Amino acid sequence: ESEVALGESLKAKRIKNVPRFNLIADVAGDALKERVIVFDRVLVVLGPTFRKGVEFYWTDLGVDASAGMLPSCEARDLTGDGQAEIVLRKRLGKKNSYREYVQVLQFGKSDTPTMIFQSEIGIVTEKGSVENEVRFDSDGGKSAIVITPGKAKNFDAGNYGESRETSMDAALLPWETIA
Repeated sequence: ESEVALGESLKAKRIKNVPRFNLIADVAGDALKERVIVFDRVLVVLGPTFRKGVEFYWTDLGVDASAGMLPSCEARDLTGDGQAEIVLRKRLGKKNSYREYVQVLQFGKSDTPTMIFQSEIGIVTEKGSVENEVRFDSDGGKSAIVITPGKAKNFDAGNYGESRETSMDAALLPWETIA
Protein backbone atom coordinates (compact mmCIF):
# COMPACT_ATOMS: atom_id res chain seq x y z
CA GLU A 1 0.00 0.00 0.00
CA SER A 2 2.80 2.45 0.80
CA GLU A 3 4.37 1.90 -2.65
CA VAL A 4 1.05 2.57 -4.37
CA ALA A 5 0.63 5.75 -2.31
CA LEU A 6 4.19 6.80 -3.20
CA GLY A 7 3.51 6.28 -6.91
CA GLU A 8 0.40 8.46 -6.68
CA SER A 9 2.32 11.17 -4.79
CA LEU A 10 5.12 11.19 -7.36
CA LYS A 11 2.57 11.66 -10.14
CA ALA A 12 0.80 14.45 -8.24
CA LYS A 13 4.10 16.27 -7.64
CA ARG A 14 5.16 15.64 -11.27
CA ILE A 15 8.35 13.84 -10.29
CA LYS A 16 9.29 11.66 -13.24
CA ASN A 17 13.01 11.15 -12.68
CA VAL A 18 14.35 7.81 -11.56
CA PRO A 19 15.67 7.78 -7.99
CA ARG A 20 19.13 9.27 -7.51
CA PHE A 21 19.61 6.95 -4.51
CA ASN A 22 17.70 3.76 -3.70
CA LEU A 23 18.86 1.98 -0.53
CA ILE A 24 17.58 -1.00 1.42
CA ALA A 25 18.38 -0.78 5.14
CA ASP A 26 16.88 -1.23 8.58
CA VAL A 27 16.36 2.41 9.53
CA ALA A 28 13.19 1.82 11.59
CA GLY A 29 14.63 -0.82 13.92
CA ASP A 30 12.07 -3.55 13.29
CA ALA A 31 12.50 -7.02 11.80
CA LEU A 32 12.19 -5.88 8.18
CA LYS A 33 14.26 -3.45 6.13
CA GLU A 34 12.97 -0.23 4.64
CA ARG A 35 13.59 1.48 1.30
CA VAL A 36 15.33 4.84 1.50
CA ILE A 37 14.85 6.67 -1.80
CA VAL A 38 15.93 10.10 -3.03
CA PHE A 39 14.08 11.73 -5.94
CA ASP A 40 15.29 15.20 -6.97
CA ARG A 41 14.80 17.19 -3.70
CA VAL A 42 12.83 14.54 -1.81
CA LEU A 43 13.84 11.85 0.71
CA VAL A 44 11.33 8.99 1.04
CA VAL A 45 11.30 6.08 3.51
CA LEU A 46 8.81 3.23 3.22
CA GLY A 47 8.51 -0.43 4.06
CA PRO A 48 6.13 -3.31 4.75
CA THR A 49 5.98 -2.58 8.49
CA PHE A 50 7.15 1.05 8.53
CA ARG A 51 4.14 3.20 9.49
CA LYS A 52 2.08 -0.01 9.47
CA GLY A 53 2.91 -0.51 5.78
CA VAL A 54 0.27 1.98 4.61
CA GLU A 55 2.16 5.28 4.80
CA PHE A 56 5.61 6.57 3.95
CA TYR A 57 7.89 9.31 5.24
CA TRP A 58 8.52 12.18 2.79
CA THR A 59 10.61 15.33 3.28
CA ASP A 60 12.18 18.06 1.18
CA LEU A 61 15.99 17.79 1.48
CA GLY A 62 16.54 21.45 0.67
CA VAL A 63 18.96 20.48 -2.13
CA ASP A 64 18.48 19.01 -5.60
CA ALA A 65 20.11 15.58 -5.94
CA SER A 66 19.55 15.52 -9.70
CA ALA A 67 21.62 18.74 -9.98
CA GLY A 68 24.56 17.16 -8.11
CA MET A 69 23.88 18.93 -4.82
CA LEU A 70 23.57 15.63 -2.91
CA PRO A 71 26.80 13.78 -3.77
CA SER A 72 26.07 10.88 -1.42
CA CYS A 73 23.36 9.22 0.60
CA GLU A 74 24.13 6.07 2.54
CA ALA A 75 22.76 4.04 5.41
CA ARG A 76 25.13 2.84 8.13
CA ASP A 77 24.78 1.91 11.79
CA LEU A 78 26.74 4.65 13.55
CA THR A 79 25.32 4.12 17.04
CA GLY A 80 25.86 0.38 17.36
CA ASP A 81 22.18 -0.36 18.02
CA GLY A 82 21.68 -2.49 14.89
CA GLN A 83 19.59 0.22 13.28
CA ALA A 84 21.05 2.23 10.36
CA GLU A 85 21.24 5.99 10.30
CA ILE A 86 20.96 7.96 7.04
CA VAL A 87 24.18 9.81 6.18
CA LEU A 88 23.80 12.65 3.68
CA ARG A 89 26.42 14.90 2.07
CA LYS A 90 24.65 18.09 1.00
CA ARG A 91 25.85 21.08 -1.00
CA LEU A 92 24.23 24.47 -0.52
CA GLY A 93 24.75 27.12 -3.16
CA LYS A 94 25.45 26.75 -6.87
CA LYS A 95 27.09 23.97 -8.85
CA ASN A 96 30.53 25.68 -8.85
CA SER A 97 30.26 27.70 -5.62
CA TYR A 98 28.87 25.94 -2.56
CA ARG A 99 29.25 24.90 1.06
CA GLU A 100 29.21 21.15 1.69
CA TYR A 101 28.21 19.47 4.90
CA VAL A 102 27.58 16.02 6.29
CA GLN A 103 24.28 15.35 8.06
CA VAL A 104 23.15 12.24 9.96
CA LEU A 105 19.45 11.41 10.41
CA GLN A 106 18.21 8.82 12.90
CA PHE A 107 14.72 7.36 13.17
CA GLY A 108 15.28 5.80 16.61
CA LYS A 109 11.89 4.66 17.91
CA SER A 110 10.05 7.31 15.89
CA ASP A 111 8.69 7.24 12.34
CA THR A 112 10.13 10.73 11.79
CA PRO A 113 13.91 11.18 11.79
CA THR A 114 15.92 13.46 14.03
CA MET A 115 19.15 15.08 12.92
CA ILE A 116 21.81 13.79 15.33
CA PHE A 117 24.93 15.21 13.68
CA GLN A 118 25.83 17.94 11.21
CA SER A 119 29.14 19.54 10.28
CA GLU A 120 30.42 21.67 7.43
CA ILE A 121 33.09 19.78 5.47
CA GLY A 122 33.82 21.88 2.41
CA ILE A 123 33.86 25.33 0.87
CA VAL A 124 34.13 25.75 -2.89
CA THR A 125 34.30 29.19 -4.52
CA GLU A 126 35.57 30.64 -7.79
CA LYS A 127 38.76 31.65 -5.92
CA GLY A 128 39.56 28.29 -4.34
CA SER A 129 38.38 25.44 -2.16
CA VAL A 130 38.80 23.74 1.20
CA GLU A 131 37.76 20.10 1.40
CA ASN A 132 37.77 18.12 4.64
CA GLU A 133 38.15 14.34 4.68
CA VAL A 134 35.38 12.37 6.37
CA ARG A 135 35.73 8.77 7.46
CA PHE A 136 33.96 6.40 9.81
CA ASP A 137 36.22 4.57 12.27
CA SER A 138 35.28 1.75 14.61
CA ASP A 139 34.93 2.90 18.21
CA GLY A 140 34.01 -0.19 20.21
CA GLY A 141 30.52 -1.21 19.12
CA LYS A 142 29.86 2.17 17.58
CA SER A 143 31.32 4.23 14.75
CA ALA A 144 33.19 7.49 15.18
CA ILE A 145 32.86 10.18 12.54
CA VAL A 146 36.38 11.50 11.95
CA ILE A 147 36.78 14.77 10.09
CA THR A 148 40.30 15.94 9.19
CA PRO A 149 41.40 19.16 7.46
CA GLY A 150 42.06 17.51 4.10
CA LYS A 151 43.31 19.92 1.47
CA ALA A 152 43.01 23.48 0.27
CA LYS A 153 43.32 24.63 -3.33
CA ASN A 154 44.33 28.26 -4.02
CA PHE A 155 43.58 29.19 -0.40
CA ASP A 156 46.01 29.70 2.48
CA ALA A 157 46.04 31.60 5.78
CA GLY A 158 46.97 34.82 3.98
CA ASN A 159 44.24 34.96 1.34
CA TYR A 160 41.30 33.06 2.85
CA GLY A 161 38.47 35.51 3.52
CA GLU A 162 35.33 33.35 3.50
CA SER A 163 32.85 33.72 6.35
CA ARG A 164 32.86 31.04 9.05
CA GLU A 165 29.85 28.80 9.51
CA THR A 166 28.06 29.55 12.79
CA SER A 167 24.95 27.33 12.65
CA MET A 168 27.03 24.12 12.92
CA ASP A 169 30.68 23.11 13.30
CA ALA A 170 32.63 24.97 10.61
CA ALA A 171 34.91 23.31 8.06
CA LEU A 172 38.42 22.66 9.35
CA LEU A 173 41.06 24.85 7.71
CA PRO A 174 44.42 23.15 7.01
CA TRP A 175 46.43 26.09 8.35
CA GLU A 176 44.64 26.25 11.71
CA THR A 177 45.44 24.28 14.86
CA ILE A 178 42.77 21.67 15.61
CA ALA A 179 42.14 19.22 18.40
